[in-house]
Amino acid sequence: MADSACRRVRDGVVEGEHAPALLISNAIANSNAGPSLFHYFLRSLASNISSSRSQAKGLVVVAFDRSPDFYVKLLASAGFDTRPHCWYQVVDCFTDPLGWKKNIHDNLKPHNSETSEICREHVSHAGFTVLRDVGNIDSLMSAIITSGEGLIGSRCRARFSVAIDL
Repeated sequence: MADSACRRVRDGVVEGEHAPALLISNAIANSNAGPSLFHYFLRSLASNISSSRSQAKGLVVVAFDRSPDFYVKLLASAGFDTRPHCWYQVVDCFTDPLGWKKNIHDNLKPHNSETSEICREHVSHAGFTVLRDVGNIDSLMSAIITSGEGLIGSRCRARFSVAIDL
């Protein structure tokens, strides 16, 4: 059944549909099946996208539950090219979801621009888009769409997939 769902997501939309959607819910108490299934589907979707078997040409991973580094390592362990901006992008909602770390950092060292420059450089080189206000749905959607458009470029009919870990 899991492979059938993977094929459906891989094949993408048919005429008249907006997008295929798959929800994996970990509803059984004391079960760790949800994250394992999510990782299985993520690796399957990544495999289909990177080998051009999928309708989607890029993948945006929205990381709420685990750090973006976890997903980079997960994809790398499966043998995928994990260079940033290649075929996937990570929207980081895990590191500083409410913006507190940035506010504390800015208040403690307002005159040291070198440190904040290093932080910005790290985020840029890592290929992550850091979202510091996860309560702002407009900002979240904008980050997802901007990341996806950055992957597919100006190709008119190209699509990208979104995987969200909650």
